[in-house]
Amino acid sequence: MTSTNELEQRVAELEATNAALRTSLARLEILHATGQSIASQLDLEKLLQTVTDAATSLTSAKFGAFFYNRVNESGEDYLLFTLSGAPREAFEKFGSPRATAVFAPTFRGEGPVRSDDITKDPRYGGMGPHHGMPPGHLPVCSYLAVAVKSKSGEVFGGLFFGHPEPGRFSERSEQLIEGVAAQAAVAIENARLYEQVRRNEERIEKELRFAQRVQGALLPSEPPRRLRNADVAGRFAPAHELGGDLHDFIDPEPNSLVIAVGDVSGKGAPAALYSAFAAELVRSRTYRRRYTPEKFSVSGVLQAMNTILHDRQLEEYYCTLCYAFFDFKRRTVTISNSGLPYPVRCSDDECGQIELPGVPLGAFSGVTYDEVTLPLRPGDVFVFCTDGIFEASSVEGKEFGAQRLCDVVRQHRKATAREIVDAIFDSVILFRGTAPQADDMTAVAVKITA
Repeated sequence: MTSTNELEQRVAELEATNAALRTSLARLEILHATGQSIASQLDLEKLLQTVTDAATSLTSAKFGAFFYNRVNESGEDYLLFTLSGAPREAFEKFGSPRATAVFAPTFRGEGPVRSDDITKDPRYGGMGPHHGMPPGHLPVCSYLAVAVKSKSGEVFGGLFFGHPEPGRFSERSEQLIEGVAAQAAVAIENARLYEQVRRNEERIEKELRFAQRVQGALLPSEPPRRLRNADVAGRFAPAHELGGDLHDFIDPEPNSLVIAVGDVSGKGAPAALYSAFAAELVRSRTYRRRYTPEKFSVSGVLQAMNTILHDRQLEEYYCTLCYAFFDFKRRTVTISNSGLPYPVRCSDDECGQIELPGVPLGAFSGVTYDEVTLPLRPGDVFVFCTDGIFEASSVEGKEFGAQRLCDVVRQHRKATAREIVDAIFDSVILFRGTAPQADDMTAVAVKITA
């Protein structure tokens, strides 16, 4: 028969076991919640605070601290620390933990350091309970420290815990904190990568905004001032932040006008750079024509550009470009093309494309180009567009096409050049509907006024 004392002893043992189970369950719940919180946190300071609070709770420490090695934007190394259960003032006057004997092993990445009574621990020479702390703050007797390291061995910092009573940290506490430290190390690496990506994105976005300004400044904003016999307007809309289309209005000599409209293969920054180079070639070869017209004819300009672009050996890039020279003294326009969609001409009631094929610039060496010369009459309208206009797709997958473009130009042929260009863009946008813009769009209109 079991005695009363035995029953009481067994009840006490069961209660102790239940208490231990409840403690373990509570710790598991904290670990689970901490893991979820750590995994979803990308803000570094909030992450460190989450880790500090959770680890302090798991160890039942009087206070906890996370000292994190960090390099600021100036390249200077410093410590970012978060606290739990202690006022920040307790550490404000604290010297560098890296140089303090009690903390140094952790910053060197050594294993967990645990002391039941740091005041009697021979490893620290019997330090007083306030060692390293401002007098009157945080008396430490029990001490536990765990390094937070990456898989490669980089020491991010350390978790430090203290309690005024001796023997408050067990081997189990070490194991729990090592688990939290491992989670924290992964989360810190993720947060640092995220921060690096965010800074890179900010830098790239800033550079893109500036590149957009540069590209916009390189495009003509108004017709040449000397222009008297024609009305000219152009419009450009990139598919992305930067585009590969180009257009320019140039008056190399009195009573003349050069229109160049081009499209570089590809999109984005590389196409924009190539486009800027091609645009500069257009200008330089156009102005050279003033001095050597026999060498730099309209088709000769394209031939010279093709040679230069091909010599750059950028095989994955090429440029389609239509080049038109309006001679108002002779009342003619001479056009040469290197693969841009055929330009549109409206004269009287007739409106159609000028069929003039050509090989893209930079694709092959030794290419020659044809040219065509047409008479000019008051009221004539010439429109040059890149394939972003012709090939704009509707939601159903249909293309805008040359016929719709001709219809728009015919309907607005009595309007100004600006109104004609805007009408083209409005029609394309309406036709496209909710379908995204797939390519850069450029349109230039020239209306002969006299």
